[in-house]
Amino acid sequence: MSWIANGALSYLYTQQAREITLERSTFSKPLHYPGDNVPGGVVLGRVTATGRYGPYDPEAEDGREVAKGFLLSGAYFGPHPAHSGQPAPTATATLLLAGFIHPAELPANNGLDAAARTALRHIAFLDV
Repeated sequence: MSWIANGALSYLYTQQAREITLERSTFSKPLHYPGDNVPGGVVLGRVTATGRYGPYDPEAEDGREVAKGFLLSGAYFGPHPAHSGQPAPTATATLLLAGFIHPAELPANNGLDAAARTALRHIAFLDV
């Protein structure tokens, strides 16, 4: 997680991140997880109807058009034995709500844009 700045304050913020549920149907396999893992550092929005999270999308009309935080440590959407070898429809993950971020170190297709930067007011972006 080289995209999270090192230091005592960043450590405190990551300790206050919260557990969330990701909704797999909102992610695009080729765009967000070409393998079976969505990497940490993806900007997330909250689906209003379900309360679950998906990738922030400024064009969405389901609540994900408002950035809520960053996926902290990634999520697995690969084959799952409890679902007959198919990916599970949801995954448990951690949402980073505040901290110090190195935008240049975020993964590809992370979703960070000017509107997300504005909405994520408890994130300090270390490129400005």
